[in-house]
Amino acid sequence: MANQMQNSILELLSRDGISKSILVLLGDACFIKYSVSYSAIGNQPVKEYFTISPAYLKHNGALMFAKTWKKTNLTNTAKPTKVHQDKGVQIIQPNWQNKKSEIIEETTYGEQISLVAAIDNHEGGTAKITIEKQDGTAFENGEKQLSFEEPVNEDGKIELSSLEIKEQWEEFKTAEVDSLVATVEYLGATKKSKALQLKTFDVKIKLLKESKTIVPMGIPTFSGAKENKFIEFEVEILEKDIGNFDLEILKDDKIIYSQSYGEQTLEEVVIIGKSSKNKKNSQNEQETENQEEKSVKKCKVGNYRFKWDGFIQGKYDSTLFLEGEFKARIKGYLNQVEKTAETKTFSFKRKKKDWVDVKIDETAKRIDVTLRVNLRDGGEKGTEKYCKVGRNRAQQIKTCPWDDIPEGLIKDSLQEPIKTRTKTFQELRKMALEGVATYWSRTFKRTKGTEIDGVNYEINVKAIQDKKGMKAPKIIYFTNSKETNFTRSHNWEVSRKLFYIVGYTLRDGIWDFRYEKYTNPDFIETTAHEIGHEILLAYGGQLYSKKHKGTSTIMQNVTNKKVYPKSGEIDLMKYYKGHYPNDFYERRVTSKKDILSLIWLTKMKLK
Repeated sequence: MANQMQNSILELLSRDGISKSILVLLGDACFIKYSVSYSAIGNQPVKEYFTISPAYLKHNGALMFAKTWKKTNLTNTAKPTKVHQDKGVQIIQPNWQNKKSEIIEETTYGEQISLVAAIDNHEGGTAKITIEKQDGTAFENGEKQLSFEEPVNEDGKIELSSLEIKEQWEEFKTAEVDSLVATVEYLGATKKSKALQLKTFDVKIKLLKESKTIVPMGIPTFSGAKENKFIEFEVEILEKDIGNFDLEILKDDKIIYSQSYGEQTLEEVVIIGKSSKNKKNSQNEQETENQEEKSVKKCKVGNYRFKWDGFIQGKYDSTLFLEGEFKARIKGYLNQVEKTAETKTFSFKRKKKDWVDVKIDETAKRIDVTLRVNLRDGGEKGTEKYCKVGRNRAQQIKTCPWDDIPEGLIKDSLQEPIKTRTKTFQELRKMALEGVATYWSRTFKRTKGTEIDGVNYEINVKAIQDKKGMKAPKIIYFTNSKETNFTRSHNWEVSRKLFYIVGYTLRDGIWDFRYEKYTNPDFIETTAHEIGHEILLAYGGQLYSKKHKGTSTIMQNVTNKKVYPKSGEIDLMKYYKGHYPNDFYERRVTSKKDILSLIWLTKMKLK
């Protein structure tokens, strides 16, 4: 046999029986020499030696070398194919799989996948796997083919695991959708996989200006019309369903609000329904409305509405919207791939009044309103400054406002006229601001609270002095003078005056003395009432304000047939019949509708 050429296969098995074996093919081999030796040393007394010289050698199917004197034509693959096909070697359909070992027909860039095939009547060794684009274009940098050698295990299974679909491949694609085809070759047999589509995905977001205004908590108008309480965006998921996405609101490029949406949370986003053109319009509108209310369970391809009510971690601050530029951002995720899109920048301006701001704390169930008021100094009347010096013949005569007060009254009342003011303008202004805070706040101490959308809130109003604030009356210190209808406190557009009336005053021909302990609470409550007229005017208009919410004429005559309620709240801005009850100041408070008007007046508009 020394002069005969034969093909031999050596299979080197692993010790554990699990690891893959190694196949060595000795092609066109000649048997050169045989020898045997004996030894009494060790546990292998007999050893046999075989010397074989192959013309070519393959290691696990890979050609390692070939001699010129070989007989086999290694370039002719037709003959081996025919021989092995005759032996029944068959490659079962190669399948693409995801990480969960599920068969897939599409994937995305950035994903890790695998290719699995099986071989009937296998002989071990390795199989060659070639991956190409279906359109023949390059993956990247001119590379059109990916080649791999994978072993065939004892069960005939071949697996190309952890194949990365590189994101940079997308940059080189020329087709609308790339597709990959794998070819498996083993001992002359070949089999192609189905095409695997490489779908990309994309996201878009835009600001919707259908509703250009926003009112915190959607407080309705004076007439009860609904107001928009959301800033709305349209989110679009393109090409492929995604796993989840994040929505962010940025102010001056800093994230101020973020929310994640996935299969469990997307029901908070309303899908935009699209009705069929083949049905009647009325049916279409109803179907659209129903679809808009339907919650969505998955992040599927489509358009969605995202609504933000301006709250950040349960808190709302109207001043947040007054400065800076805003934008919304969406970050979509699929496997390890992220896509980002942003809206154009947008900003806000006040739609109503610039003298009120609001902060809302949903967790604490508390609302804080800041009211900026421009209270001015109206001077004083009836004090020393109003004394006059005149001449009567050769004498100088000084006359003062208190000269007309009957001496008997002064003697009987044991009260001297007030000749210099007892309170400065700054002190009166402080009292006035405290009065606004007291009577315009709806605290739990003075009320049962204010229910908004089923939640009971405590509302606190803080009034501060501001020259650019709400138009407000001049404060006049008034004593030793005659009271008329013109010396009643009032807050009209053409005349704004707030009187602090103390000491002796003349009314209806009768002099009387007013003590500070009665003047002070009356002045505080009156201030809150008069300041309130400007709020009512801004919310409900002239008649609502001037006619005291329907309880008086424009000339301030009482038309309300109701007397002061015996218990409960006494509306700060209404007139009633009769005398004040003993607990008037304790129960006097702004109504729920009027306090909500302050919140409504913080309405914002998109620029």
